Order: sequence, then structure tokens, then C-alpha cells
Amino acid sequence: MTARSPWVDRFAGLESRESIVDRATVRAAPLHDLNGVSVLAASNAIKLAIDSFYAPADQEVDYLTEIVGSARLYSTATYESESHFLRGLNARTPPRCSTPPRCLSALAGVGKSALLRAIERVMPAEGTIALPLAIAHDLPLRSCQLIVVDAASTLRELLDPLLPQDLQLHQDESFGTQQTAKRRSRTTTGDLHRVASRRSFAMGISELMLDETQFASHSPAAGARAVSWILTFARLPPPFHYAVNYDLLKKLLDRPDYDKDRILADPKVLTPDPPRSTGMEKYLTECQVILDEVLGFKLAEEPDLIFSLTANVRRKVARLLELSYEAMRTRKEKAITPQHLRLAYASLKYSGMRSDVTAILTQSLQGAPVTGKQALWCPLGVEYNVLTPVANKIAAAASTGDFSSFFLAQGLPKPTRSLGQATPSIKPAASTQSDQPSKSRVIGFPRVKGIDKSTLLKNTMVSRGKDPQV
Repeated sequence: MTARSPWVDRFAGLESRESIVDRATVRAAPLHDLNGVSVLAASNAIKLAIDSFYAPADQEVDYLTEIVGSARLYSTATYESESHFLRGLNARTPPRCSTPPRCLSALAGVGKSALLRAIERVMPAEGTIALPLAIAHDLPLRSCQLIVVDAASTLRELLDPLLPQDLQLHQDESFGTQQTAKRRSRTTTGDLHRVASRRSFAMGISELMLDETQFASHSPAAGARAVSWILTFARLPPPFHYAVNYDLLKKLLDRPDYDKDRILADPKVLTPDPPRSTGMEKYLTECQVILDEVLGFKLAEEPDLIFSLTANVRRKVARLLELSYEAMRTRKEKAITPQHLRLAYASLKYSGMRSDVTAILTQSLQGAPVTGKQALWCPLGVEYNVLTPVANKIAAAASTGDFSSFFLAQGLPKPTRSLGQATPSIKPAASTQSDQPSKSRVIGFPRVKGIDKSTLLKNTMVSRGKDPQV
């Protein structure tokens, strides 16, 4: 009879999609008395509340299920028993996962970071494991490790969570700088990698995650630095995946073949939820819970309008709802209506996002990136940029409607605005007549040197649509 393995047993209860969804989901909590506080305080509360819930769509559940399955398989193969663990712990190099790293890519704001945090919730909780026959103390048992990159990160700092305490960075209060506990340590990056490799194996980590990888560098050499970091983590024992935006993904695709073969062997693309989809309906339902006190309509009943204003990018949906509330308060009204969504879309605060939404809808309709907006185009293939037929139908209808011909044009360059076009696919009709406007549409006024008061009053009332005889 095979001995039980605590490294494998920790995955008990994660066999079904339902159990994974239950652990990943975070329900929204309603906000109260928003109109009783300042606009700024209420808007900030809305942002925090929307950011705090998580309702996974089908594509996210698929990814969560894949990650849990991969972690379980790795644990089964690597930690089959206590003897297997001790053999690997005492080996010169711990056994390493044979699968290539996964590359998770998406538009900014679609939900990459939220998905990685959901993986942390789904994976087995941290604990300890007692091995009295071989080791005198309990060992930490950790199922996954999420590492977040920021603009100031170094590789040394990123490896820090995987190092023992005496090699971890701490704040030196005397000089305000980071030092290791061993103040005079001359440990090289190679040495740190070997230590991190052994410790990640000893802790039983079965999934490593690197988020915000695009912050590896803002220099022209960003691709080279990011590749170096990705390969460093890929050489650690556990399965590994990293999240990038489309801009960095394009730089990685421009790397030599020997780099691409190792870091882009298993790419995954997270796309915005289609309009009228179950995933988007779940998201809007949670938003409804938060804002129910101040909403004058059901968000889930306006999926087409919300899609045309946000492309269903969740960060943009959240921002649109915040600004809609601000528009409601500015107009001294009591409930948010669809008109407030339109006002929020046309606002200065939404101008950057409005430009992106226009580009996302445009590139989907024309099947090619929009000039100046290449960062919104997934370089892995056209199919990841062209939205569903329903979405394209809504986008096309919005681009030619009276409402969107004004609002969508706000995100286009100034020369295009004068044509009233929402997308390049809509061309002005060719004219066979003179460029002069039709005389039937021109209101002429007599050229006289002066005008008396009664005539001025009469013309003013006519221009306002009033009867001058009244």
C-alpha cells in the first residue's frame, strides 16, 4: 500500500470546477448612505468596493482549473512520499518541473492580477509538515507564491520571498536602505538562485506566479531584462507562469527563436467578456449589489450600452460607474440612469479610456490595429482582437447611431471628429455636387445697415421656435 503524501493530500476537495469556483469567488457587499458623504469619499468607496469582489467568468475558471491540475500533477510526481521528498532535498539540484512556463496575456484592466490573486485563494492554505524521522523541526508547507513586479524591482528583490530569513532583505533604519541580515554577505545572484531553488522545493511550492512583468524595465532593452527574469524563475523547481500586457508580449515575440521557444511555448490570452455573456452578467450583477442604493435601473439590462462605452474591460466598467455616480451628484439627482453613463463616457476624466474603447471597437471591426494604439492589439493573432459577432454588431451599430456618432468620435484624432466618424470603416459619401452647402438648408438674413427693436425681437423669437405673434 502506497504511503500517504501530505503534499498530494492538500489538494483534497479541489477535484471539481464547482469547488474551485466557490473558493475563487468573492461576493460584493452593498454600500450604504453614499449620498450622505462627499462626492470624493463616495467615489473612492465605490472604487474599493468594485475592486474587492471577484466573479470568475468561464475562461477564468478554465485557467484556474488548469493551474490547480498542473500543481497537483507536479506534487504527485515530485512528492510521492516522504522518501521522495528527502531524496530531492538532499540532491545537488532538486527535481524540476518539465513543463514550459505559461504566459498569461491580456489587455490592461481585463483582470490578470485579479485572476492571479484568485489562484492564491483556490490553492491549498499554508501549513506545516512534521517529518520526525529525518528533521527535528516542522517544515513550512506553501502551495503557491505570487511575486509582483514594480518599476523599481530588481531580480534580487523578486527572489526575496523564496530565500531563508537570514538572506532576506530588511530595512536598515540607520541608512534607510535594504540590507540582508548577513550584513557582509557577498552572495551572488547565482548563489541566491540555488538557495531559492532548494527552499522552494523544501516548502512544497507547486506554483510560482510573476505579475506585472511589463514593469521589468521601461527602457528600450525591456525585452532582454524581462526574458532574463522569466528564465531565472523558469529554472526553479515548481511550475511557473507570468502575466504580461500586449506591449511586452510583442517585445518577447521579437526576441530570437531560442528565447521564444523557452518562454512562449504555452501562451494564454484573457479576452474581455462578450456582451450578453454569463460572465459579464455575473460581473454586472455584483456591481448592482454594490450600487443598488443609488442605481435607478438594472445594469444587467443594459449590456449593449455598457459594452459600447467600455468594450467590457472591467477596469473601464468600474471607472465608468464611478464617474456616473459623480455625474449624478453634480446634477443633484438621486439615482444613476443610463444618461449618467453617457455623461461619464463624455467626461474629461474618462477621455483616456474613451480613446482606448474606440480603438478596441475599431480594430475589431477592421481586423487590424489602429494607428497609435498598437499596445491594444494582441500580437499572437487576429482572432484574439476580433470580438464576437454579437459584439461587432453592437460596435457597428454604436458607430453609426446618433448617440455614438458624437460620443465615440471623442476618442478619435481631431481631424476625424469633424467628419463625425466613429471608425475608419465608415466613409463619408462621395459627393457629385459642389462642396457648397445646399441653399435649401441655409437661412438668409437681409443685409441692412441697422435693425429696429421689434424686428430684432421677432427674429430672436423665431430662432427659438416661438410664435412672434404671441
